[in-house]
Amino acid sequence: MSIIFWSVLLVAFIWALTSRSTIVRYLARGLAVTIALAAAAAAIGLIVVGQKAHWTSDGPGMLLIMLGIPICGIIAWFFGVMALTSTASVEETNPQNPSRAYSFAQAWELYKDLTKKPH
Repeated sequence: MSIIFWSVLLVAFIWALTSRSTIVRYLARGLAVTIALAAAAAAIGLIVVGQKAHWTSDGPGMLLIMLGIPICGIIAWFFGVMALTSTASVEETNPQNPSRAYSFAQAWELYKDLTKKPH
């Protein structure tokens, strides 16, 4: 049940990042930055704990710390990319037709047409 809840929450978060509403989009980006910073801080904190213990311990504690560092790093990277990627910039790219999004191939063809020298 928990995985369904978190999946629905992630889909709603991605929808908010791609929303045409500027306020909803900026709130979602702010939340993504907050999550990324918290995960990065957790990874740094785990590294500090590992350094203080000289990367040794009795029991599975250090294993959990060593597993937690890359997991927190991946979470920080994922949400950082989500916050920094321009997900709803379609309306800024072409003000005459906001629903028009260019693919890379279409943009390259447009560039070649614009820079073609007359003979």
